[in-house]
Amino acid sequence: MTPWGYEQEYPTVDGKTIAAHLSEWMASENETDCKWLYPAWGNALLVTAEKNLIWHLIDCEDTVNVPILVCEDDLDLSCIVVLAKIRKTQNRVYWDAVGFWRKEHCTDDIRFYGILHHESYSDEDWVRYGGHIACAGIDSEEWRQWIGDHWEEENRRRMMNYIKPHLQDDSDVLWVAYPHWSFDREQYEKCVDNFRKRLKEQETDFILGEVNDGKNDL
Repeated sequence: MTPWGYEQEYPTVDGKTIAAHLSEWMASENETDCKWLYPAWGNALLVTAEKNLIWHLIDCEDTVNVPILVCEDDLDLSCIVVLAKIRKTQNRVYWDAVGFWRKEHCTDDIRFYGILHHESYSDEDWVRYGGHIACAGIDSEEWRQWIGDHWEEENRRRMMNYIKPHLQDDSDVLWVAYPHWSFDREQYEKCVDNFRKRLKEQETDFILGEVNDGKNDL
């Protein structure tokens, strides 16, 4: 149970939640308790494209900075975001560093990184969009209509084309600890898969609960 009253699944290392470890590291800097931060891998994040981006990074084979905690009040990537630098080898998974994402360099207009971001187009994208929406102007009626009809696709592109590169820029991260945690890769992936399975079960239970509530209302 989190301090804000949410019952959540938390990844733990050596019997402590990630948030508890962060609180101990920050205590040495006389900083505020971080135990209230929410696990970024959880179901409660409000933006589907952000959840998909985070799980894309969790599954990456490359060394990547992965969100692990977010502000429990906002439940998105707009406020506090804690990252772990995760590196994988054939047999091990390493969490080399943990820090706070700083957004000082995120000053570009993110609207240009969705369907209008031609640099990220595949050949299929050019076939599908090259003759119409790709040539639309920002804030044009055509562009606004497309955004309204295809918001999830637009936001997915913005996450991959803009937010993902900024998350990977170490100059945008305030590293606060270097735990150099080392995990057996097979056991680590079993843990991640089990965590993912439990989240899906929770989503199913929530949907069934809503259905049952609806039937009771009738």
